[in-house]
Amino acid sequence: MHVERIEPLIATKFLPREFETSTKIKHKYVLDVYDIIHSNKCYYIFMEFAPGGSLFSHVKKGPIEESKTRFWFKQCTEGLNCMHVEYKICHRDIKPDNVLLDANGNCKLSDFGFSKCNDSEDDLTGTVCGTLPYEAPELIKAGPYNPFAVDVWAMGCMLFVLLNSDFPFKIPKKGNTKDTEAIRAMLKQQLSAEFEHRKEVAEKLSPQVQDLCKKCLRPDPKARYNTKRMLAHPWLRR
Repeated sequence: MHVERIEPLIATKFLPREFETSTKIKHKYVLDVYDIIHSNKCYYIFMEFAPGGSLFSHVKKGPIEESKTRFWFKQCTEGLNCMHVEYKICHRDIKPDNVLLDANGNCKLSDFGFSKCNDSEDDLTGTVCGTLPYEAPELIKAGPYNPFAVDVWAMGCMLFVLLNSDFPFKIPKKGNTKDTEAIRAMLKQQLSAEFEHRKEVAEKLSPQVQDLCKKCLRPDPKARYNTKRMLAHPWLRR
């Protein structure tokens, strides 16, 4: 990675944060980053090999069956729970693109450039970051938010995406990610808590997985599940 080809903010803020977080967390479902070396105007990142690609490469082929989704989603939840509970670190950019697969097909949470250490769930933050279709309503409102709850919302979106190969809340087709009115329309969908699985998918889904989706995608962050409650949910305990 050549220094002159990356933005100064990435070089000065996000790469150091990536290194600090990824080398601190030790968990079987979190990607190991061994070292980041800056030499001759280049950054060299030495990390665990993940030959299986990303979850995004699988989901873009179409909906993933429920049993395989549960296998991968539970691993992601265990990794995120470790981050939240043991290390007090929030990811803040959960999405299939940032979940890699090792040689055995196991998930590895990766890309910690937006991560944040937060000592308490009562400590709110205001930095807007993440990827729009996975952003919680309180993040889109651009007010102070609980980053732990924002991670859980993104997990709910990712669960929906794995099952449907589509987003639960979408920007209207005529809009785009910079269209304020379109984003407001998506926010309205989120606050209504109304989303539907694809018809051909919904017919095959268990009531338990649909329930977990709803628990993660509650508009009120205080009513939303946390990672501990997610792991205790009947669908993930099966």
